[in-house]
Amino acid sequence: MNIIIFSSIDWNFNWQLPQQLAKYLSDQGKNVIFINNTGSRSIRFKDLIRLKDKFLKTNYKKEDNLNILNPIFIPIHNSVIIDKINTSIFINLINKNFRKETKDNKTIIISFLATKLIYKISNKILNSKLIYYLADEFEFQHRYRLNTNLIDFTRKFIRKTDCVICTSNNLYNKYKNYNKNMFLVPSGVDLKKFNLLKKIKYKNNLYIRKKPTIGFIGSVSYILDFQLINKVASANPEYDFVFVGPKYQEVNSFKLSPNIHFQNQVSHDEIPFILNSFDIGMLPYKVNDFTNKVYPFKVNEYLAVGLPVISTKTLEMVIFNKNHNNVIRIINNEDEFNSAINDLYKNKNYNKNDLINIAKNNSWDKRMLLINKILNSI
Repeated sequence: MNIIIFSSIDWNFNWQLPQQLAKYLSDQGKNVIFINNTGSRSIRFKDLIRLKDKFLKTNYKKEDNLNILNPIFIPIHNSVIIDKINTSIFINLINKNFRKETKDNKTIIISFLATKLIYKISNKILNSKLIYYLADEFEFQHRYRLNTNLIDFTRKFIRKTDCVICTSNNLYNKYKNYNKNMFLVPSGVDLKKFNLLKKIKYKNNLYIRKKPTIGFIGSVSYILDFQLINKVASANPEYDFVFVGPKYQEVNSFKLSPNIHFQNQVSHDEIPFILNSFDIGMLPYKVNDFTNKVYPFKVNEYLAVGLPVISTKTLEMVIFNKNHNNVIRIINNEDEFNSAINDLYKNKNYNKNDLINIAKNNSWDKRMLLINKILNSI
């Protein structure tokens, strides 16, 4: 089976669902092409430097069954002529990167983006099926405000695809009437990578704690509630609040408590070491229409190392708690956050083995059983 993944992020970005999916499928012997983010809107002036750096990168091959492509194309969407040119560019590139003996195989196109370009490309590939992997609410694109330009085509795209895989209950419920082949498959965790039964030694470039640590892994962006975080950090000077990941939000608009720390992005292989330096994992999201449809990739990674978790009251985490015996400490405000820290760190009011067992039930191995069943059925 041939797999083409149109990702919503580049391969070298924070390790998330698109990279994890590609790795698992290629490890199973499937021929996988991973195409870096092609975007869902036309370029703006401020994008030029980023695009220059992006297009200077060469295509590269990662492993025998996995090709990661960074194609040079015209980054303008919704133009009939340019879409035609770009479609030709991508079809030629795809054909060059599938081995001759596999070109007649069934091809599954998995897209994390809903664009006319990807739909046109899928129509040009013989013996192919198109899956929309709906992992984020792309109607909210600019600082998570509603993007009305994407709404109509997203719905059309969902109707036209052979099936849709949703990562959250709320995405599933929103779009379930647009396609009869709709599946709910939340993100999982790679247990082999996060098995910390052996003694961990810190690496030089990783955060070394000086105080008990409440930590977050992931992008520092506008979905994080830094007003809440700052209040809680100020009220708990005996703890460090550590954020590890690329920084996309300027948080200097208000004075941060001195026990809030930021560390640059690390490789996904290093994340288990980072998590092992935390005492509590946090998911301090703002609660809004966007975050209510997010199933955090990192929640099962926290649990896999036996880390207790504090989260704001997003709908998806409420559902997660309902399905997992209220394992996440959900908070509504600063006082509840402070109380949760005290209960989890000082009183150790949690069972580490229970947390790890929940992660085992949400492993990628189990998720892939369902995903492979979907791939074989369409």
